[in-house]
Amino acid sequence: MNLYFQRYLPSILPWLVLMTGLLVTGLTCYEVKLDIERNEYQQFVFYCYEISTKITARLNAHKQIVLSSAALFDASQDVTRQQWHDFVQRLRSDEHFKGIQGLGFLLWIPAEQLAAHQAQQRAEVLPDYKIYPEGQRNVYTPIVFLEPINERNLRAFGYDMYSEPVRRAAMEQARDQNKVTLSGKVTLIQETDQNVQAGTLMYAPVYRKNQHNAVRRAAIYGWVFSPFRMDDFLEPLVVGFNNKVSNTVHLRIYDGHLMQADTLLYDSAAPSDANRINLFFIRKIETTFGGALWTLQFNWIADGIDYSKVWIILSAGSLSSFLLSLLFRDYFIMRQFARTDPLTGLFNRRVFLEQLEQEKQKVARLPRYSAVLLMLDLDFFKKVNDTYGHATGDAVLKAFAKIAHNNSRTIDMPARLGGEEFAILLSGADQNDAQLMAERLRWQVAELIIDHQTGPVQITVSIGAACILGDDISGYAVLQRADAALYKAKDGGRNQICWA
Repeated sequence: MNLYFQRYLPSILPWLVLMTGLLVTGLTCYEVKLDIERNEYQQFVFYCYEISTKITARLNAHKQIVLSSAALFDASQDVTRQQWHDFVQRLRSDEHFKGIQGLGFLLWIPAEQLAAHQAQQRAEVLPDYKIYPEGQRNVYTPIVFLEPINERNLRAFGYDMYSEPVRRAAMEQARDQNKVTLSGKVTLIQETDQNVQAGTLMYAPVYRKNQHNAVRRAAIYGWVFSPFRMDDFLEPLVVGFNNKVSNTVHLRIYDGHLMQADTLLYDSAAPSDANRINLFFIRKIETTFGGALWTLQFNWIADGIDYSKVWIILSAGSLSSFLLSLLFRDYFIMRQFARTDPLTGLFNRRVFLEQLEQEKQKVARLPRYSAVLLMLDLDFFKKVNDTYGHATGDAVLKAFAKIAHNNSRTIDMPARLGGEEFAILLSGADQNDAQLMAERLRWQVAELIIDHQTGPVQITVSIGAACILGDDISGYAVLQRADAALYKAKDGGRNQICWA
């Protein structure tokens, strides 16, 4: 096993180091990635609930504005247009007024009072005033006050909100329950052909003076209302909260439970972000206000997560693993040079003698363990060098070394002891195993032909064999016995095997 590792570990270990390093790097990157995503998700969830809370807080702030406006009518139902203008001007100085399209008043007008109302408005306010949409109805609720006065809001004067089902449902709920309500999704009358936004309206009922506790439908005087353009209302909250986070979060708000195009109130993402949504980072929050339910859907934009730390670790870890594997490879190459014969690639004399000593101790320690030493010498090798040159002699040595290596098991140790003298240490082998292996090797060497320009070169090998004994004084003593057997083979005519 020791020889096996000595032979194959130098080629395996650098790759093992590289793969282990890359595996550790990969696992580390994965853990760091998960940690980044956990932190980002916690921040994402915090952002979702923070935005939800801020939207509710802004709606509550607007609710107070609408209620205070309704209280103005409770104090005096003879509110003039100028008083309304002054009142709203003061409210507009407060930061909570931001995002409100306007603040207005709807007057409850039974059908029999319609003509008198229009005549009064034309005389006092707008000569071309009329209630629209036209048509015969039992009751009308036109916009009579709306501040601030601007081009958008002027378009809304006289509009009968009670004629439109979504607005009417919120108005009736506010009237019947005496509370502030929020309508479903509508398109505001103030919208033009450019930058059309989804809208919603907030209503607070106004009853005739001292009739709050009467039958509310009979006591209704009108409604204070406030229209919202959803993009204008939500953009300061979404973008202004945390610009870094808001750039990586996609928020959609839907009217009701159904999340579909016709219920979409607000979409914070640009069209280019549509294909960058991270489906693993989704949060849905439902919030109820004034009888209306909004579904807030938050999505994390896929490229919004900073994975730079992962890439740094991956690059550094991969480079370190590669360099470390090269270091191990170079170490084993240098170690191999120190342990092997540079011409044949077989183990050198020093390493072989160290292993022989260990093998001798193993035989002495283990009663049933056996090992054999083969000493090999190329016959008439000096003649080959003298006749064909040293280049041919080197070719012969390398060819023989290849045969010795191929006939050795992974646990055996073939070595070049010097010149044309070789040895093979057969671990765990007995005399019969060694005889068969030595005979096979001797026959293959005899069949070996080395090409040369003057003709083919053939060689033979003489082999001396010795079983390692437990009572051998040392490994060197075994070497001497095998060497004596080798000389016996040479004296006996060469190209044969002799045992000590």
